[in-house]
Amino acid sequence: SSSSSGSGDCAAVGGDVCPAGHYCPVGTALPLPCAAGSFADSPQQGMCQGCPAGRFCPGGTVDPWVSALECAAGAYCPGNSTQARAELCPAGSFSNATGQATADTCQPCPAGWACPTPGLAAVVQPCSAGHYCSGGASTATPASLQEGGGQCAAGQICPTGAVQPTPCPPGQYCATALLGAPTAPCAAGFYCTLHATTPTPDGSSAVGAPCPTGHYCPSGSAFPSACAPGTFNPAAQSTNVSACRPCTAGSACTVYGLSSPDETCFAGFYCPEGQIVPNPTAYICPVGHFCVSGQSGPTRCASGFYSQQTGRSACTVCPAGVYCDQGQAVAVSNYSPFVCPAGHVCPEGTESATQFPCPAGTFFNATGARSLDDCTPCPGGHYCPALGMATAGPACSAGHYCAAGALVSAPSSASSSGNPTADFGECPPAHYCPEGTAAPRPCPAGSFSADPGLAAPEECTPCSPGSFCATSGLAAPTGLCAAGYYCSGAARVATPSNLTGTEGGDQCPAGSFCPAGSVEPQPCPAGSFSAQPGLSAAINCSVCLAGSFCSTAGLTAPSGTCAAGFYCVAGSSEPQPAGGLCPVGHHCTAGSSEPLLCPPGTFQNTSGASACSGCPAGAFCDGGSHLAACSAGHFCPAGTGPASAQPPCPAGTFSSALQLAAASECQDCAAGAYCGAAGLTAPSGPCAAGYYCVGGSATAHPVSSNSSHFSNSSSSSS
Repeated sequence: SSSSSGSGDCAAVGGDVCPAGHYCPVGTALPLPCAAGSFADSPQQGMCQGCPAGRFCPGGTVDPWVSALECAAGAYCPGNSTQARAELCPAGSFSNATGQATADTCQPCPAGWACPTPGLAAVVQPCSAGHYCSGGASTATPASLQEGGGQCAAGQICPTGAVQPTPCPPGQYCATALLGAPTAPCAAGFYCTLHATTPTPDGSSAVGAPCPTGHYCPSGSAFPSACAPGTFNPAAQSTNVSACRPCTAGSACTVYGLSSPDETCFAGFYCPEGQIVPNPTAYICPVGHFCVSGQSGPTRCASGFYSQQTGRSACTVCPAGVYCDQGQAVAVSNYSPFVCPAGHVCPEGTESATQFPCPAGTFFNATGARSLDDCTPCPGGHYCPALGMATAGPACSAGHYCAAGALVSAPSSASSSGNPTADFGECPPAHYCPEGTAAPRPCPAGSFSADPGLAAPEECTPCSPGSFCATSGLAAPTGLCAAGYYCSGAARVATPSNLTGTEGGDQCPAGSFCPAGSVEPQPCPAGSFSAQPGLSAAINCSVCLAGSFCSTAGLTAPSGTCAAGFYCVAGSSEPQPAGGLCPVGHHCTAGSSEPLLCPPGTFQNTSGASACSGCPAGAFCDGGSHLAACSAGHFCPAGTGPASAQPPCPAGTFSSALQLAAASECQDCAAGAYCGAAGLTAPSGPCAAGYYCVGGSATAHPVSSNSSHFSNSSSSSS
């Protein structure tokens, strides 16, 4: 009793209550500490309890539920465990959570990663290049599925962290196994599809082949590139577009990928090299020419024949009463038959104006004679000294001029000089001489003539369409009609105005353009317009405004606005352009020049829309075409914007369901559990020991306002 001095009542008793963390069997002289793997959380215990699963208990443990005694990450602790890493998660798995009780809480190593050692708390090593890890891999270089993956074969690639083998990409080849990237691009002259193992596949399998005829394959080709229409390529294994040859003249190459021309140029057309159709409108056989099948250029009609239409495959024999002089036709750009001149006859097939003159002793003073029977015998009292006379003497012959004292009625001695100041001679070029003319008269302004011997102003050639004849006495037109104007024929000025109706042309009207030498206005092409007159080239026409369309040629203003559901870039020719359909995720009102992206809180999952749809309740919309179900632990009223805008279920509630539309649909936390944060998909955990939780609790230690702690009550009673 002397040894217990100073210990108060306990010394008087001679012992004490067995303390927590100890046990005292019957007859115990001193408290015994609980052995490792057991605990005693209250005093006065005759034996210790086994350590609970998920915890570990060193010797003398009082409370195994303190956080310091949780089983460590990377391990699990069955009941009665004595240390923090009692049992390690095996290789091929890991556990990043503490307090785990069984081996099945260890997670398989995720796909693309390896877990090579036991007891891992986190994934740290990606699958090695050339291998793939499909899940549960215990090595970064698995050789088989038993090791959680495998090796990449030839024709495949496995980059670092691969989950499964990837086929060798198109245009590349993968020559060996264990590759993390393709070996190199496919060789020029070949193409490589998926799984290629050689740069020069021979076509025996589906991994590629030599480049076929009609195509070319640069290095890295995933498929053959077809030669464009208008070209062909007879050779295989070509490496460049330069192998595509222009289509042979006289032929057409109408489709992609030809090894030889597929069409012969149609009769009525001619085909220079490089044509894409056998009847090119730009090369229709012109007036005055003929074109047989397979022709590379037009053939001019021979004299004695004519062609007044385009697209002819043969020329027509010149009819009686006219002549067809192709040299003259080219000179005056007029391919119609010329009327047979006075003093001459023109049977069928006549090649020139003077091929068949009326014989001496006859004349014919009209045009269009068809045979020698049409020539009239010269009457008595008239002098007809020459072939091809149009009038009888004694008056000076038409087409000649005779000064006083002329000795002959049809002088010709000055005709070779072309000098109108001589006393007599044939009427010179740019002039005309009626019967009895004393001096040549000039062809009037608006006409010209390069021929001598004209008898009347009507025989002067009207100024050619596209040209103007500014003065009298011209042997050829003065020049071309001015740019911005057109000259329809007989024009006297380069800038005609049709106010009087006698100018032979006019200023180019709005909606058209007139290059220099224009015969008539050319309309501004579809997709453009012009409100201004006097344009000189198509480039001067205004491109149709963005948001509008110009559907036809020759417009002075756009045809209208772009249709709703479409957008029209500058130069559009229709209200619903093929390339202007409003894309998914956008809206296009009438008159749109570009599609507008749907904003957050709306969506549009169809093309051709004029407006966006509001995001429905139970979903969220990032904008564009994206609409997704409302996430678990959240609710989404109508019009909810991006995922970050989803309102969370409040603390005290949770939801594992998708597509909630209101907070009232969130589920109250179950009795005996608590939901300690907003946005939960499951309760946070069970109510803490020593507390109870009714439904909807937001804390593990709920305390009502009229409750008190048990420990305080105990202290008061003692």
